[in-house]
Parts: sequence; C-alpha cells; structure tokens
Amino acid sequence: MKIGVVAEICNAKSGARAPIELAKALAKNNQVTFYATNQNLDPGVQKDLEKNNVRVNLLKTNSTPLIGRWLTSLKVRKLIRLDQPQILSTHCMLPLLIGTKLTRLPAISTYYGTQLDAYLEKLLPYQKPSLKDKLLNWLANQIILFIQKIHFKLANQTTAISQYTSQEAQNLYNRTIPHIYLGSNFPTDLLKAKSLPRTVPKGLVRGCQLKAINILSISRFTPYKGFHHLIKTFNELSKQHRNLKLILAGSLGSQKYLDYLKEIANDKVSFIINCGDEKLAQLYQASDIYATCDRYLFFGMPILEAASFGKPLLALNFCAANEVVQHKKTGFVANNLREFNSYLEKLIQNQKLRDTLGKNAQKRALHEFTWGKTAEKYQEVFESL
Repeated sequence: MKIGVVAEICNAKSGARAPIELAKALAKNNQVTFYATNQNLDPGVQKDLEKNNVRVNLLKTNSTPLIGRWLTSLKVRKLIRLDQPQILSTHCMLPLLIGTKLTRLPAISTYYGTQLDAYLEKLLPYQKPSLKDKLLNWLANQIILFIQKIHFKLANQTTAISQYTSQEAQNLYNRTIPHIYLGSNFPTDLLKAKSLPRTVPKGLVRGCQLKAINILSISRFTPYKGFHHLIKTFNELSKQHRNLKLILAGSLGSQKYLDYLKEIANDKVSFIINCGDEKLAQLYQASDIYATCDRYLFFGMPILEAASFGKPLLALNFCAANEVVQHKKTGFVANNLREFNSYLEKLIQNQKLRDTLGKNAQKRALHEFTWGKTAEKYQEVFESL
C-alpha cells in the first residue's frame, strides 16, 4: 500500500517523534512517504527515515505574515497529488490538514488530546491570573475546541492515542473514536548497547557518581509539565538522602519557566536542553527511577521509553497515567503530591523494589507498546477505508 504520513516537522523531539516512528514501522510492509515542513529540520532524523525505506518530501516554509502557513498547505496538496498515495495518515495542524483534504484522498487523523488553558502557560506557577488573563484564556479555549472540531470533520477517520483521549473525544466533541496506543521502544541499537555507561557521561550531570540514585524526568520545559512539583519534592527528600540526583531533560518551551526552575532547584538538580537520542539513551540507562508530574499525560512516550530500559515509574494520576503505569506492578500512580512524595521515598529506599518494578515495566513496554503493533493497528484502519 502507498501511504503518506503528514507531520509538521521532521524532528524527533517531544511529540514530533510519534509520526516519524510510525512511518518507519509502516515502511516495513508498505511504500511510505513522509511529508513535513523544513522548519526545525533535523538532518539526522531525515537520514534515519531514508535508511528505513521512508521517502522524505520536505516543504519549504512560506514566511509571509498571517498567510504563510496556508500557502505552505497548498504546496503539500501539490506534492501529495504528484505522488498519489492511496491513503494519508495526518499528524499536523489545521493548515496542513486542509492541504491534505484538498487532495481528496482518504485521510486518517490521529487525536493527541486537547490541551486547554494554554494561554495561562505564560504565567509562572506562583502567579495568579488576572481577570483579563481569565477572559483571554476562556477565549483561547473556545478557539482550541473549535479548531479541533474542524479536525474531526475533515478526517475520514480519527484514532486516539489512548483510552483516555478516546473518552475525552466523546466528552468534549461527542465523537466515538477507537484508540491505538503509540509505540515506546527506543531504536534497538541504542536500547541494547552494552557500551552505555551506568552513570551519566562526564559533563552532562555534575558530580554524578556510581552510588548516586538518579531520578530522571524528560519533557518540554513548560509549566503544565509540573517540573516545579518534582523539584520541590526532590528538595525535601534530598535533605534526608544525600546521594540523590535529579536530572531534568527536554526541549525548551519557556525560558522564563526554566529560569524559575533553576531558582528553586538545589545544587543536586541538573538541566539538559535539547539532547539527541544517543544522549537520551544514556540518561535512561543511567537513571534509577523515572518520575513525572505531567498534567496533560495523554499517553506518555518518555515514561514507556524509560520502561523499555527497565526503570521503575512514578506518575501523578493525570489523564492516561493508569494506562502507561500499572500501579504497584511497573511503578506507582500517585493521586496527590503527598502520595507522590511517599512513593518516591519508597523507591529511593528499596533497591529490590526498584529492580522488580523495573523488570516488570521493561517486559510490558517491549511486548505491549511497540511501533510494530501500532503500525499493524493503523494498517487495519487503512484497509477498512
């Protein structure tokens, strides 16, 4: 089958990794072309796609104010019509989605969840929104909901990335859609590399030693990711456990928020910005516990990536947390920050518990959440159309 996968960027950072890994998995049994803008292009990712038999077709971004994105959408229409794939898998914003719709080819859209209150992300955690902020936030929420409704109308079929997002689509938009879990496992050569050091390489995490207990969290630096909750919990626990290290890694969402995190963090907290897959693999490998306070945990690829490295998991009970973490089997799901503190301390104190939960997490991640299984499910949807 000839399949076109349409994404915003050709870059594996944050959630942009999902359509890239899906394209690679689909290419094992299909002829796949990956369409994306050339904005934030990672040449290494493009090379990796081509190495996995995925043809890459990049769109030159139009920089014209206000209408640039829409002009770019016309280009994707032209490219797709020239290639004539049989079906499209879309993972993009509205302008590109409209461009794919103009091709008149059947399109399956992936629903990644609705993040409301995005306007309030400009505020730091301790800042209270003004009346003006609340009004503008309400207006922004209405626009977000309206745009997503258009997404549903334009797609021939929509799939969700978790049971939670499937239920959310029903609650917010009265749409009944199936869910297909994303994959989680890292590239095999990185996952099985024996040469990866047990501790973080020198220069990445200051003072990291073999006997240290490394707590890792990976995501975009923006308030809803809850890094400030994790830091405050860590600051308290590190007073009693002097061998703790907290490593926060991810792409830069808000410089103001990152500066705030550095202000409240003690000297045992390290920040790593925009690292590639090889460094991420080293961080996963060197960690002892993976923890997250993400408020919009619609799936949680980093959680399951950590699991694929055999790490015990800890998450606040938001969104799909109970789907990616099996409570007391692969880690813990905390209902509040008090429980989060208690579970983290339990993991810190008990290495045997960490090992047991980590092994269970790895077994589940490598067998239940693979890109191969994800591609098979998408293939079934494609064939049904």
